[in-house]
Amino acid sequence: MLFVHLSTHTPELLRPDRFDEIVVVSRDPLTKASRVSQVSEEALIARRRETTGGGASATLAGIRERYAHLFDLDQAEGFLARAVVLVEGDTEKEIFSAIAAAEKIDLDRLGVSLVSAEGKTKLDQYYDLYDSFDIPVFLVFDTDAKSSSPQENQRWNNLLIRRAEPGAEDPNPGSRLAENWATVSPNIDVVLQAEVEAIETGLWARLVAEVTSELGTDSKVIVARYVMRALSARGDLTRLASLPAIVKHIAVWADQFTRATRARPD
Repeated sequence: MLFVHLSTHTPELLRPDRFDEIVVVSRDPLTKASRVSQVSEEALIARRRETTGGGASATLAGIRERYAHLFDLDQAEGFLARAVVLVEGDTEKEIFSAIAAAEKIDLDRLGVSLVSAEGKTKLDQYYDLYDSFDIPVFLVFDTDAKSSSPQENQRWNNLLIRRAEPGAEDPNPGSRLAENWATVSPNIDVVLQAEVEAIETGLWARLVAEVTSELGTDSKVIVARYVMRALSARGDLTRLASLPAIVKHIAVWADQFTRATRARPD
């Protein structure tokens, strides 16, 4: 029988649905010793059952199918990072990436991968897999305080907070910045608009009108990208009220995991 072992920094070769065949080798930030992480089928099944209460998604076949569907190149890169910042979608990626650049925070140098889950209700599945491999995860999500399904949304808030901070719960956390998680209330679109308007009254409406006219779309992701570029050109990105605080906190959080490996070449 032929066994092939691949050591790679290439996310294209990773198959998260074959998680039990992945071995992550990292350096412990305290002891500086090499650390090997591998996840068994049984361990991940048990973890998913704890989250979901059972069901098809907590069977091995269900887990493999979901991860095969969920992961693409962007999410696979998380396995090659020293730490992962897990956000709901591409809008958050655009906002936090732009703020990091404006604050001169080099996420790549810190070994941080900013990963979109493409939806709040998928965050727990990504979190479970990365965390099972001992990859540090910082979780950012909207509270959706004005949701049309408040009970279901409160359930998700509790579930995600418990994931990031075992034993903790808060169905209505508001905007909070904890050690390894943050919430934005009611959602990042509303907060961004309010913070842009605080810089200059009418600025948000003007920028949205510009992107709609110039690019012919009001897509949330494209609007966020356009607004962040415009604020950067004006030198106003660091004037946003609360969102830069999240990015600065993430930089401090990530530093503890990257300090031991920063001096050595990858």
